[in-house]
Amino acid sequence: MKKVTHEDGSTVVIYNYCKKVFKWHKSGGYDTYRKHITNSHPDAQAKSSSQAQILWYATPNQQLFKYSDAKNREELVRMVAVEHLPFSFGENVSFNNYCQRALNPAACRVPRTTLTEALENIYEKEKKMLEIFLEKYNGRVSVCADIWSDHWRMYSYICVTCHYMDNAWAIQKRILAFRVFDDKHTAANIFRHLRIIFTEYKIENKIFAISFDNASNNTADIPALFELCKPYLGGKIFHQRCACHVFNLCVQKGLKTLEQFIQPIKDALYFLWKHPFIMKLWAAYCKQNGKRAIRFPRDVPTRWNSTYKLLARSYEYRDLLVTFIQYHVSHINLYQSHWDACSNVCGLLKVFYTATNNLCGVYYPTTNLFIIESPNIAGAFAHCESDSELHEFVTAMKDKWLEYYKEFPNIYLIALCFDPRCRLESLPDYLSVYYEQGLKIDYDVNMCCARVKTILYELYDEYIKVYGPSLNIDVPQTQNVSRSSSSSSGFVNLGYNLLSKKTKKLRGSSSSSSTTYSEFESYLSTSFGFIEDTEDKKFDILHWWKEHERYFPILAMIAKQILSTPVSTVAVEQ
Repeated sequence: MKKVTHEDGSTVVIYNYCKKVFKWHKSGGYDTYRKHITNSHPDAQAKSSSQAQILWYATPNQQLFKYSDAKNREELVRMVAVEHLPFSFGENVSFNNYCQRALNPAACRVPRTTLTEALENIYEKEKKMLEIFLEKYNGRVSVCADIWSDHWRMYSYICVTCHYMDNAWAIQKRILAFRVFDDKHTAANIFRHLRIIFTEYKIENKIFAISFDNASNNTADIPALFELCKPYLGGKIFHQRCACHVFNLCVQKGLKTLEQFIQPIKDALYFLWKHPFIMKLWAAYCKQNGKRAIRFPRDVPTRWNSTYKLLARSYEYRDLLVTFIQYHVSHINLYQSHWDACSNVCGLLKVFYTATNNLCGVYYPTTNLFIIESPNIAGAFAHCESDSELHEFVTAMKDKWLEYYKEFPNIYLIALCFDPRCRLESLPDYLSVYYEQGLKIDYDVNMCCARVKTILYELYDEYIKVYGPSLNIDVPQTQNVSRSSSSSSGFVNLGYNLLSKKTKKLRGSSSSSSTTYSEFESYLSTSFGFIEDTEDKKFDILHWWKEHERYFPILAMIAKQILSTPVSTVAVEQ
């Protein structure tokens, strides 16, 4: 717009876009000029007469949007990393057309090299923030580590994650390192890589517990890690093996004894996977018989629960499979004995399937659940051991199980004591059911409980020394805390049925309100009055500790370390 004043004193406005002249009113307005732009030249101001305009809604907490190339690159980098997209995704023509035509015309194409550089910058920034956080974190973290090779076994990788509880009592997971591991998988090399990673984040003296899989080299480097990390109690609760790996080892050991019955079923399903034409015939055959055609799960020995899923799913289609394989595959024969063995095996494998699913969590506590799940597995052994057809299968699994869990790791025993539904007084009941009724072996339960109580007092003393004497502690009153009840029976829910009986017993007990008790003694002696919940809601142990942190501040700090420790290495493999 250009304003011009003539010799006679009149003023006009010239629109630069089309050179049209408009009169300037003495009042100072030029509404005709504005209407002309809106109606005749909407493209000149990048808007259409039918397009809704953004209103001014900005607040101190929500500013009006303003496009930024830097922000665009940063968010694109995060999307590429999270969704596992190629670095060249920013050069994709369709993606750029979508951004420019539908989101913002100013959106720029992000080349692969630019995106890679931005990713490295964000990585270094996030890593530095994590280093500062861990250095200031008032507590200890738990660590998981695992090593594996790619499909062609050309490269090996090591991944290390740390787990901790934040101030809101939410379990957090962070990846400390994901790197190529070119060296031999010896204990010395594994320790060297872990030491480098721990030193980078300055957490050598902040590691509460560490979880490995069951490779012997991982176990062999534990003494060196003791010297580096200086764990509490001389390492009594420092190291644990991945529970889910142990479950899978037991299953695979038992399945070898039934290979003559299970292998024909696997061969038949493998034949379906291998031949696309046969798969089409299978789909048509299922539809003809009123069944939905499915693609059966693959059996991968190193993949947890894969064998159970395959057998359980194929058993549902046993009648169709027998007739279809008999007609189309002459070299494979499926008999009733195969399916009888499949049915018997699935009953036992379902217990391991349930336990694995419950214990492979990352963002909820699992250490307190292991002792609760173990009686279910021991009860399954006792139930199936008397079956002559499964005796060899169960014996092989049980022998492998006892290699690892004839004695429970101390951290699992202590974690049960930090479950307010159980505490120390419930430990003898679980151990008695596990050893006497399940495994049917002699075990000194009283000595184990005495050892656990000693470790609890030692751990409490360690935290008192580190974090000082506890502040004024309120005495908790008897409360009615809801928990879920299970209507299922049998060995599958043996541990949870025992928990239900225990909470019923606690409901009628009296509460101790003596202020002469220490914080630890008060926790062990106070009755919290748990009751069954008719709505079948799960008990939230982290919420309970969050609500009772003011009563038990030192124990709450210990509970944060214990309950944030995962019993499996699934966090590394996600």
